[in-house]
Amino acid sequence: MQSKPSPLTATLTRRKIIFAGLALFIILFVMNILLSYKYYQDSKVQSLNEDQNSSYLISLVLDQHLQKIVKTMHAFSTRPLLVRAVKERNVEKAKIHIVSLIKNTSDIASLIITDKEGTLWSSYPERPEITGTNLAHREWYKGVSKDWKVYLSNVTLRLVGEKDTAFQIAVPIFDESGKVVGIMMNTQRTIEFSKIMKQINLDPGTYVHVTDRAGNLVYSSRFAYEKEITPYPFYFAKEKVISAKKNSVLVQDPYLEGRNRYITYTPIADIAWSVFIGRDSRTILMDGLTYYIQTTVISLLLFILIISSLVYLRKKELAQQHSEKLESENKLLISEKRFQELFKNMTSGVAIYETIGDGEDFIILDLNETGQRITKVYSDFIGKSVCDVFPGIKQSGLFEIFQRVWRTGQSEFLSSQYVDEHLTFSVENHAYKLPSGDVVAVFDDVTERKNAEDKLQRLTERLNLALETGRAGTWTWDIISGDIEWSSQMFDLFGLDPSKNTASFAAWESVLHPQDLEMAGSRTNQALANHEGLNSDYRVVLPDGEIRWINATGKGNYDERGQPIRMLGICMDITECKLGESQREALLEEIKKLNSELEQRIAMRTAELSARTAELEKANKVFIGRELRMRELKASIAELEKKT
Repeated sequence: MQSKPSPLTATLTRRKIIFAGLALFIILFVMNILLSYKYYQDSKVQSLNEDQNSSYLISLVLDQHLQKIVKTMHAFSTRPLLVRAVKERNVEKAKIHIVSLIKNTSDIASLIITDKEGTLWSSYPERPEITGTNLAHREWYKGVSKDWKVYLSNVTLRLVGEKDTAFQIAVPIFDESGKVVGIMMNTQRTIEFSKIMKQINLDPGTYVHVTDRAGNLVYSSRFAYEKEITPYPFYFAKEKVISAKKNSVLVQDPYLEGRNRYITYTPIADIAWSVFIGRDSRTILMDGLTYYIQTTVISLLLFILIISSLVYLRKKELAQQHSEKLESENKLLISEKRFQELFKNMTSGVAIYETIGDGEDFIILDLNETGQRITKVYSDFIGKSVCDVFPGIKQSGLFEIFQRVWRTGQSEFLSSQYVDEHLTFSVENHAYKLPSGDVVAVFDDVTERKNAEDKLQRLTERLNLALETGRAGTWTWDIISGDIEWSSQMFDLFGLDPSKNTASFAAWESVLHPQDLEMAGSRTNQALANHEGLNSDYRVVLPDGEIRWINATGKGNYDERGQPIRMLGICMDITECKLGESQREALLEEIKKLNSELEQRIAMRTAELSARTAELEKANKVFIGRELRMRELKASIAELEKKT
């Protein structure tokens, strides 16, 4: 028979448990704080990287959209017939070309033509109230007339119509000698321009803003800007981003009760516009709230489990004084308690089912609190059929899983959505068979994650729709691994079947025009080496022999040593623009040929006329000589007659 421990031994044991519990609590608390802080930092970096990628893609889409309009206007401004109409100020002939441009270009709704001094004389739709008005004081005229190049203006208020905010695209018109004879100008309403931007859906608490070179809002998903020129209140962040050599900076937002906001800045190439994405710093913290709670709960459960183990060990030591029967009963009681605590406090839902017959039905034996919270079933379920308690279980496919697990003894996993007339949620289920023959289901509620995945899918589909509308595709090149990712539109641009081809350099080089192969590769390498944006035009040959022109733009990402690690970009079909340039060059060549033939004919006709003139002069001299001799002969005859 074992001796009882002395009171001193028992006191020391209790003190050790208390000290161990305090030390364990402090360690778990510090670990929880460190893990939560690490998760917050990782979430912040990931969110800001997402904002950077989103702002860059937005800048590329907007740049391609504006460049498409500019190229179309420039192509029409060089038409010889339009140039002649502008030189002659022929309103009807100029109107024919303006109407043709508007009908063939969905992004252009109105155009005006002014003379070199800025006086408006032709427009469509017609604006008789401003025809003859001199617009030289307008910002767009000062911009285009400075160097006589294409100019994109800052935000202004329209003179006619709704008089809302807009911006102008002005293209100079040159005659055959390179002299400026007029200006073609298109006004883009910001409310129409915003239709492209509204297809982009960002996270809650995140807003996108586009500003002109003066810092005024061209588009904002947060501030009103359609009726008056509105400065972007955080435009100063641009200089902070540039000076800090970072992609994002933290500023104080007076509109959020002084809370902080992260501002991510990306310039739009060539036009000095800017894209800003603002994110409430508190949303980053709130996004990780579930993780913080789970980490805290796990830490507490671990603390309780370890303390319980220590207490159990202490009780076990004390229980050695009792008989073997009492010791066995005590062990059984402790074991049951541990199981109940674990069953009750698990973060996953757990349900235990008894099999009826040959797997014809399953009776609910128990359901823990987490399972009750997930399924919203809190009472009156013990001993009932699973089909009665959960009417939608067969439609979800989980009932068949239970049957197979019971028959085969093999565990199975199923991710499904449960739907009935009262409840809808998404769960991930693990089903097991116990030695007793009962079936256990361990399940987690993943409704929020599924909703987030669906939201991301919808965002991706909207972005793909915007790219398809612009006949463009996106690509990503991991320079370290050499892997390439294409959007589905890239396969359409290159005429490749995605079921038979994969995104790779080999697939890209297989469709490149042989004459453009070396040039396309060298420009990409040069852009990465010089830390410059890629902008390259090349031809691709489709399987049916059709040749397309592709414009590729991209931007590289670099590590702290300045070495390229990734490149993102967009490819756009610019065949129509290129064909317009080719037709114009062919027409100019034909005109030169006709002028040369005309000069040759004039020279030949001039030579013939000179020869005939010389012959006439010679004949005239002969005639005059004969006339003089006749006069002399008549005078001699008259003198003879007189003498006779």
